[in-house]
Amino acid sequence: MIEEFLEKQVLGIIHFTKKNPKKVFVIISIPLIILSTINFLDFYLTSGEEMSDEITSFRRLKNIKGHSRGFKYVTKRNLKFALEDKYVQGNKIKLKHTLLFKTVTSIKTEKRDYSKYLISNLNGVIKYFHLVFLISLGVSVYIFSSKKQITNNTYLNIWIFNSFILFILLYSLISN
Repeated sequence: MIEEFLEKQVLGIIHFTKKNPKKVFVIISIPLIILSTINFLDFYLTSGEEMSDEITSFRRLKNIKGHSRGFKYVTKRNLKFALEDKYVQGNKIKLKHTLLFKTVTSIKTEKRDYSKYLISNLNGVIKYFHLVFLISLGVSVYIFSSKKQITNNTYLNIWIFNSFILFILLYSLISN
């Protein structure tokens, strides 16, 4: 009984997907656009919270060839951040993080400011991939929402490009 129900549901989803590929893309893209926009607004528009904290652990980040590319730190308040090939001297730090996603945006010790070396979350080159992803999704939704007919090649190119950028973003999120 349950198996038949699930089979009908899955077959219905497959049929809907084949019949309405544009709608499926738009349905999948809208939540991604909303989350990406909220993340960007949280990172760039909220002033964030500044606090004193203490580093409890760190580990060296290595690239595929085993060369050092930086350090990942964890603080007492369980905030995580990564610095590009810079070791923080001392455990006591002042940091600033966003209000919603707790993204670290600034790191300082009494002697030095490490903010420009941040490479985690939307710091570093990933912010450009995130922006490209957001713009690409917006343009893709616009194209798919229009009444114009698109070729199968265009459809596949849009899916593959957005999937590739999403893969890069997810990989950077997991690896940092």
